[in-house]
Amino acid sequence: MNMKNIIIAVLAVAVGIVAVVHFYPSEQKKIRKQFAVLSSEVSKDRSESLLAMAYKTQTLPKLFDANCVITVKAEMIAGSYTPEEIASLAARARAQFSSLTLSFSDLKIELPARDLAKVDLTAKLTGKAGNGDGVNDVRELIATLRKVDGTWLFSAFSEVEVLKK
Repeated sequence: MNMKNIIIAVLAVAVGIVAVVHFYPSEQKKIRKQFAVLSSEVSKDRSESLLAMAYKTQTLPKLFDANCVITVKAEMIAGSYTPEEIASLAARARAQFSSLTLSFSDLKIELPARDLAKVDLTAKLTGKAGNGDGVNDVRELIATLRKVDGTWLFSAFSEVEVLKK
C-alpha cells in the first residue's frame, strides 16, 4: 500500500467518525437538547407575537411525560401534572411577564438505567412583569427524565435544599 492510499483511508475513517458523532448524538447530548428546548419554550421576549405564543403552548407538552411530579417549596406549583396542565400553567405564568428567561446550567447527567436519567442542575428564571416588577430566582433542582419511544421526557423536578450561611 502506498502513502496516498493510507492517507485516503485515514481521512475516510476520520470523516466516518465525525459523521457518527454528529448525526448520532449521545444520550447526554439528547438530554441537554431537551433542556435547551424547554428553556426556549418557556422564555419570552417583549416582541413575541401571539402566533409564537400559541406555537409554544402547543409544543411544550411534547417535552413532558404523561405524569410529571414537581416537588418544590412553593406549594402553589408543587404537585403532579399532565403535559397539558403544565402547558396551561406555563401559559398563565408567561402572560404575566413582558419578558421572561429560563436558563439551565451546571447539568450533571447520570444514567442509572437505560431509559432513566437524573440531572442535577441550576435553574435561573429572570423576567419583568407587566406591572414593572422583576423576578430573579435561582434554584438547585434534580430533574428526572424518562426515555419514551426514543425521546427523553421530563417526569419530575425536585428542589434541592441549599444551606444558607
